Amino acid sequence: EDTIFVAEKIYENELPYTYQNAEHPYIVGEDAISFPEGTALGEHKATAYVEGEHCTAVLELTLTVEKSQGIDNIFGDGENVHKVLYRDVLYIIINDEWYTAAGQKVDDPRE
Repeated sequence: EDTIFVAEKIYENELPYTYQNAEHPYIVGEDAISFPEGTALGEHKATAYVEGEHCTAVLELTLTVEKSQGIDNIFGDGENVHKVLYRDVLYIIINDEWYTAAGQKVDDPRE
């Protein structure tokens, strides 16, 4: 049996979490690797059988759950413009639309 090692990192507000990967799909009938809401902060290991390239493989997942990083409001100009820090990245929110500090429009990173 081959072993496939995967490491994932999420924030606690992203729980519950289920590992899904099209490259290594679960074997039909096997339970998926999942972590419920309230899973403790820190590192967790779990294994499952998945379809490997030529055979069944063991997937070993290491999941690190970190404390959520909320939005820190750095500057607000009225209700329409906010400069915020989210996950150590600076954004500018104008009328609920998100932009990078360089002015490029991006999707809301919290979604």
